[in-house]
Amino acid sequence: VTIDTVHPSLVYTIISDNANSTLARASDTVTLELFASEPVWDVPSVVCSGIVFNVVRLNSTHFTATHVVVTSDPNVLLDTVIVFEDVAGNSGTFSNVDSSVYHVRIDTVNPNATLSLASDNLTPTLARPGDVITISVSVSEPLMNISLVCFRQLISLNQTSLLTYVGSYVVQSSH
Repeated sequence: VTIDTVHPSLVYTIISDNANSTLARASDTVTLELFASEPVWDVPSVVCSGIVFNVVRLNSTHFTATHVVVTSDPNVLLDTVIVFEDVAGNSGTFSNVDSSVYHVRIDTVNPNATLSLASDNLTPTLARPGDVITISVSVSEPLMNISLVCFRQLISLNQTSLLTYVGSYVVQSSH
């Protein structure tokens, strides 16, 4: 008879198959790799922000947990809960290998943008050749990239705050 009173531990990593492994959109797969300190009795239960993941045993101490993101998933930074026991029935503790590197945010909501235009003309709602139109873009969430085309010309936008971009366009005589 072996007496085991030691609680097992488990470390995990979490990534998305999105080009940015810390973000997940609809149809992206989020994967956790789980590594236990000793053999685990049954497959661990993995729930991230209320989403139940599908867990597969690779061996007695190594598991993967996956979830394909759907549009109804919450838009959150995933918070992970893992429940497991060793073969003696001792409950385990878990931790992320490095939460500064291994974290995933689900984002299934498309960003919105609002444009405002103002001319340097005496009447800011009018513009003549040579006038400068200032274009302000406000967005609903931080963006990885943004581009704007005005009269077939790419407008350079400068980020002035987390959710605001500003650019300008000089009106040409051909418009």
